[in-house]
Amino acid sequence: MQLKKTILKIITISAVLASGCAHAQQYPSRPVTIIVPFSAGGLPDAITRNLALRLQTALGQSFIVDNRPGATGMIGTVAASRSKPDGYTLLFTSNSAHIIAPLLRKNPGFDPYRDFDPIARTAVYPFCLTTSMKLPAKDVRQLVSLAKSQPGKLNYGSLGEGSGNHLMTELFKKKAGIDLVHVPYKGAAIATNAVIADEVQIYFDSIGAAKNLVDAGRIRALAVTSEKRSALLPDVPTLKEAGIDGANPTIWLGIFAPHGTPKSIVATLQKEIQLILETDAEIKTRIKDLGAESPNMSSNQILESMKSEQEGWKELIDRLQIKLE
Repeated sequence: MQLKKTILKIITISAVLASGCAHAQQYPSRPVTIIVPFSAGGLPDAITRNLALRLQTALGQSFIVDNRPGATGMIGTVAASRSKPDGYTLLFTSNSAHIIAPLLRKNPGFDPYRDFDPIARTAVYPFCLTTSMKLPAKDVRQLVSLAKSQPGKLNYGSLGEGSGNHLMTELFKKKAGIDLVHVPYKGAAIATNAVIADEVQIYFDSIGAAKNLVDAGRIRALAVTSEKRSALLPDVPTLKEAGIDGANPTIWLGIFAPHGTPKSIVATLQKEIQLILETDAEIKTRIKDLGAESPNMSSNQILESMKSEQEGWKELIDRLQIKLE
């Protein structure tokens, strides 16, 4: 009887393992949804749609982009965290939503480490300090001088409380010793238009989004937050060059799977995404046009980078005493 039970157990385990292998070999066997916790039309959305088209070609199934904006990315991220970990729901997000937002809320609804497994980091790029063309300041020093002469009179835009550009501006304020008024917006396009219309005078935008408007003379670029000047705007100094040291955060975009997604599926996605980032001419051009880089990072490297970066943001948030309900 004992021998019979042992044989049945071995057969059962073998069947489960065979089923898992078959599942991995078949992936994907139906459409895959990529949740983007931001509104359509922004840079994360644009990169996701380009990547989705190429994954569809590479893996033979549709990759559908599902925009779920709101609460600085929290709505879409929570939805992704509660999805079945089978590889058919993924999350394409940014550091502002994934590791900054949870620091600002008592009950964020998800944990970036417990609830998600990293797949790939697709782009890393600096912020660009942009201003209204009506603002008389032509460089950072003039901006700081103007703000000090009119405390609380200049407005700055962001993508909401706790967003990356909100915290970046608060860091800039602290380093420069100035007082600015925060005006949050629900989307990047709306915030950018507010700068053009002079509703807000200052906005830390992504460098790729800012470039065309700067070139067209619709907004002014005063500095970038990278360690060195960007090839997209070579005449624009870094903040350090402009006299503001210790304010050089970057934006990153990456793709994650709900925790527990089979490792074979994560590995398949990592392999295909990295291949696309390294060899697809069009997507390489698009990422370059953002002033971005696409680092080849393992899951463990992404996790280590996230933890180190989050510690820095936590220190800033605690110092500024920023908390959201």
